[in-house]
Amino acid sequence: MDVTDSLSDTFEYLAFEVALGRYFVLRQKEDRRLQTPLAGQHYLKAATQALPAQGERPLRVLSSSGRKARNTTVKIAFAAVQLAAPCERHGDYVARPLDVWVIRVWEPCPPSGEDPLEWILLTTLTVDCHAHAQERASMSERTLHIEEYRMGLTTARGLELSQVSTSLALVSVPSV
Repeated sequence: MDVTDSLSDTFEYLAFEVALGRYFVLRQKEDRRLQTPLAGQHYLKAATQALPAQGERPLRVLSSSGRKARNTTVKIAFAAVQLAAPCERHGDYVARPLDVWVIRVWEPCPPSGEDPLEWILLTTLTVDCHAHAQERASMSERTLHIEEYRMGLTTARGLELSQVSTSLALVSVPSV
C-alpha cells in the first residue's frame, strides 16, 4: 500500500501501480483528461468539483506557513473514474485508460482570511461508501503531517531531503 503526495501524480507511476495490482492513495496534482465524462465534465478537477457532497467530517487543521491552527468541517465526495492515457507518451507503460477512484475533500466555509482547504485523491482502493472515503482521506492526511514536519526540519535545520526521507531518519532527527 503506497500513500504518496502530489509529486507521485504521473501517468507512468499510476500505470505502473495499476499494472502490478498495487494499492495506492495519492494527492492529485495533474488535471487529467477522463476517458468517460463524469458529472458532465471531461477533466478530473472540474468533474470532481461538480460532485455533490456525500458526507462530512470534522478535521483538525495544524498551523503552517500562513495558516492558523483550527477545527473545521470538511465535505467529502467520491466516484469511480477512468483516466485517459495522455496524448503524448512519456516513459514506459501500456497506453490505456486507468480505472481508479477519486475522492474530493474540501472546506466549504473557511474562516475569514483563510484559503479554503481542498485536496483531490486518486486511489485503487474501492471507495463505494462514505466510510471508505473517510478512511482513504485519513491515510492521505497522515502524509500531509509528515510532509509538513519534513519541510519544517529541512527549513529550520538546513537538513538535506535525504536525511529525513525515511521514517527511521525522521525518528533520529532532533525535533525543532
